[in-house]
Amino acid sequence: MKKPLKPLMINIYKLPKNVLQEMPPERLSALLLLGAFFNEAVWLRRLLIQSTLAARRSAGPEPTLNLPALYSLVIFLGTILVGKIHEGKNKIVNFDIKMVYGKDKIPEDITSKKREFCKLYKSAKCEDIRNNLSFHYNYNKNQKNGAIEEHMEKFYNGDVIYLAKSSQDQTIENTFICLSQFLLLDKLHEITNKNTQEESIKLFYEDTLNLSTAYCQWCYGIIRHILSLIPDGNTTQLEEMSIDSPAIDDFELYFFTHPPANSSLSRVTP
Repeated sequence: MKKPLKPLMINIYKLPKNVLQEMPPERLSALLLLGAFFNEAVWLRRLLIQSTLAARRSAGPEPTLNLPALYSLVIFLGTILVGKIHEGKNKIVNFDIKMVYGKDKIPEDITSKKREFCKLYKSAKCEDIRNNLSFHYNYNKNQKNGAIEEHMEKFYNGDVIYLAKSSQDQTIENTFICLSQFLLLDKLHEITNKNTQEESIKLFYEDTLNLSTAYCQWCYGIIRHILSLIPDGNTTQLEEMSIDSPAIDDFELYFFTHPPANSSLSRVTP
């Protein structure tokens, strides 16, 4: 039986409109961008953790049929997160130092956070992942003749097609899930230099999680610094609030491989 979770105490900063209007344009732009970078990374991190937990549950001791799909989901979410981090990093390093930091030199505490991030960025091969495994990657490139046939011999279990009960035209192509996963893992093996699928995905997950942690700390450090530059006459309002803090494993992330039987579930309504 799980222990009841304690409420989480959070600080809420309220910025009056006039405070934002009085900020230098570059500083205001940086504050809003950093908020977006931070929020995107936090959400993608949580989805990545959930998909990895789901894959681990499906992996053994008797692997389930959706394991290839879950592995693909881990790589898919991880590469999106890495891509976001790569783009955010490039934007942050090009900030106008004088306007954003209020001085010609970046504060040391933020510089140390940046150093830690850059070290992980390099060791996690962030740029290689972003350029060679995300939407920039050409899946037809560097595939040797017979590679897919060899993969099918090794990993494919012989179950060709699964049909959804709701409709004959909504098919779950297990074959295609396995082969698309192979195209991802082939490149991931090359980048991580690991021997097995499990080792490659484990290293990729751990590196991406550590990298995103350092990235969020770096972004948050700059946000706090920008808030500290607000003149005393325009002091921000600070409130403390108690919220429910659900555990990371209290929700499940499902991998949908076909459209819902009820087409209305796909519609976005106001």
